[in-house]
Amino acid sequence: MKTKHVALLAAAASCSAITALAADPATTTMVWDFSTPDNPAVVQPESQNPFNLEGRATMVQGTGSEPYSPGVFLNDSANYGTATGLWDLLSGSATVELVDQVPGTQNGLLDYTLVLRHFVSQAPLPNFPFSATVSFSLPGAVLVSQSVQQATSIGSWVLSTYSWQQVQVPGLVSLTVSSEPNRNLLLDSLSFSVIGDLAPIPEPSVAQLGALGALMLGFSVRRRRTAV
Repeated sequence: MKTKHVALLAAAASCSAITALAADPATTTMVWDFSTPDNPAVVQPESQNPFNLEGRATMVQGTGSEPYSPGVFLNDSANYGTATGLWDLLSGSATVELVDQVPGTQNGLLDYTLVLRHFVSQAPLPNFPFSATVSFSLPGAVLVSQSVQQATSIGSWVLSTYSWQQVQVPGLVSLTVSSEPNRNLLLDSLSFSVIGDLAPIPEPSVAQLGALGALMLGFSVRRRRTAV
């Protein structure tokens, strides 16, 4: 079941990027299936793997009980369905980051595609209102599509695809997903795609490190002379 969910996520992310790929931009895609409770959960890109890139998903638990619940809902009398590795974040959040990479495009603009598999509850669930929509730290999200993957007696697992176009990113690529006010987030898996060139964050050269050392030494000598 989990393999099928991951395949659906990757396929949805790829379909969302077809138009952009016609112009042959670089597309970097990462998929988290949350089969383990690792936090942060680290993955490698599935496509266009830039040098030294990794993706990190960090979970912040909201008010509630255990955040990671592998299979806990399988035999639940409320029938949440068959998600096998998930984060019950409640009012918490999930932050996705691309580590050691910055936009490599000349204008520093990137397109994002995010695909979430999450639970949407139906009434009556006053204590666990899992919402159909979520909030993001990055403004300008457009809900491209939302489809039911599995219906249960109290709600549905849905696949929601969001996109951002021509986002100005001055440095580290980061996006936070959170629940809406007075709502909760029950997350099974996610896929995050970046459309646009990425480049490694430049490390300081030997010359730059030497200049910095000389500057600090000069500052130290000047302080000693002033003290005398």
